[in-house]
Amino acid sequence: MKIAMKFQNLGNREILPTPYGDTFIRTIGRGPCVLVVHGGPGFDHRYLIEALAPLAKKRTLIFYDQLGCGQSGEPYNYLALAEIYRHFRWLAHYLSNGSPMGVIAHSWGTLVLIGSLADDNLVSEPIIRFDEGLLINPVPICAQKYKLCAINLLNRIPLIERIKIFKLVMLERDGAKIMKSLLPYYVEDVRAIPIDPFPLNKSIYRQISNRLRRFDYSSNLKGLSKLSVVMGMHDFVTLELVKELIPHISVMHKMEDIGHFPFWEAPEEFEKILMSSFG
Repeated sequence: MKIAMKFQNLGNREILPTPYGDTFIRTIGRGPCVLVVHGGPGFDHRYLIEALAPLAKKRTLIFYDQLGCGQSGEPYNYLALAEIYRHFRWLAHYLSNGSPMGVIAHSWGTLVLIGSLADDNLVSEPIIRFDEGLLINPVPICAQKYKLCAINLLNRIPLIERIKIFKLVMLERDGAKIMKSLLPYYVEDVRAIPIDPFPLNKSIYRQISNRLRRFDYSSNLKGLSKLSVVMGMHDFVTLELVKELIPHISVMHKMEDIGHFPFWEAPEEFEKILMSSFG
């Protein structure tokens, strides 16, 4: 009851003050709580709402915008990985009152989650336990393989288009225009890409990417045994790049001929996996 009351007090949309920056929170649904961690770096929560809405029939979904993204405020400090993890740990502990809850994380969001669980050097609020959840197209958990994902993505782009995109990245301030050029290379079926602009805060993306020097959590994975994974098998994040993660999770769902956004390309199949992961 105490947890439910806290979310009622937050309301459907709220700016939550935190020690790391003001954080936008949005809640939908009913039932036990599930924290949703969006991708990026530099995205915001909006692209996940429609995909996860079916779960709101039996879970309270708590979306948030990472610092500097969407409707959240600018971070108080530079966004090194440790600062991102501290913010996540504080937020999860505050929203759950320290009790176990569910989690859904997509892409970059899986690194935010796993790093927060695996990095024992943090001095912050204690991390909570996640007793159910789904990781969607997780990224690698070490820096070397993380960089290989970017190379895989670039190799998909024809040279002429790559030059155009590089110029766009250098000169364009509007991140949505950059993502419009990139998204066709994230998916197998371009017809599945929504027509709505896709969020990207270019400044936050560059700030974080420039600080991704060294990390490797492959030897310290914990707290994932009750979570499932769903992967589009035609993603630039290949199964080989995340194989260290797979033995530590509960169930692995492979979606053939699907790219980085399985909820766009195969929404019905994805919904079945989503609902079964929170049974």
